[in-house]
Amino acid sequence: GASRLSPAPVGIYPTGDGYAQIITIPAWVPRMLAAVGDPALAEVYSSPTWILDPTVPERSDEVLFPWLLARSRQEVTEAAQAQRWAITPVNQPREVVDDRHFASRGFFVDIDHPVAGTVRQPGAPVRMPDGWSLRRPAPMLDQHGAEIRAQADAVASVPAPGPRPGPG
Repeated sequence: GASRLSPAPVGIYPTGDGYAQIITIPAWVPRMLAAVGDPALAEVYSSPTWILDPTVPERSDEVLFPWLLARSRQEVTEAAQAQRWAITPVNQPREVVDDRHFASRGFFVDIDHPVAGTVRQPGAPVRMPDGWSLRRPAPMLDQHGAEIRAQADAVASVPAPGPRPGPG
């Protein structure tokens, strides 16, 4: 409401089934107006000096909140993104794993874990020929501990170098 820092909506907002992250810079207000399609909201932003009007946040929320609450996170996101207005759903972890966008990009991969069995986890952060790839599951607790401790002991047993000669 009126306590927000921007006269245009920015932040986490409730929807009919959860929350959505909204980002609206002043140049995107026409995108927001097109997505919401409510003349009352257009009226709030009709003055050329709307960005200076301290009543704009509260007045716009009076229209925006009912629009958001009447729709699911996905519906809000799709309506906004169709107008290039930056809204994304705030999803629960299970929903992230099942998200159709991530699925279409092959973001999550299944990997065989020696204890847990098949585990779905994020795959390579970047895909390139002969680039980084997920080759094995994360190590078990202390799986490589003996090797690491042996390396640390070897480094610790190397004598420190003596004083270095100064210039001249």
